Amino acid sequence: MMIVSVQFHGLHRMTTRTSEIHMPISENTRVRDVITYVSDRYPDLELKNGKVFILVNNKLTAMDRTLSPNDKISFLPPVGGG
Repeated sequence: MMIVSVQFHGLHRMTTRTSEIHMPISENTRVRDVITYVSDRYPDLELKNGKVFILVNNKLTAMDRTLSPNDKISFLPPVGGG
């Protein structure tokens, strides 16, 4: 079975009450599929475009990127400041 890890940071970690989950993937799983998978499990988590940065293996990524086994997907909420 192929698996990726999905990591949560900041407010997302508080909402999910975990820092990481594992998700089974197939050959054609894309980043947008991870968002659907996570949103189904954590409906209070805001993962809409513009409200979260999505990284794969520590690099910003596109929604249509195809994932590979053992990829690390991170959701980073925007950080405010001034």
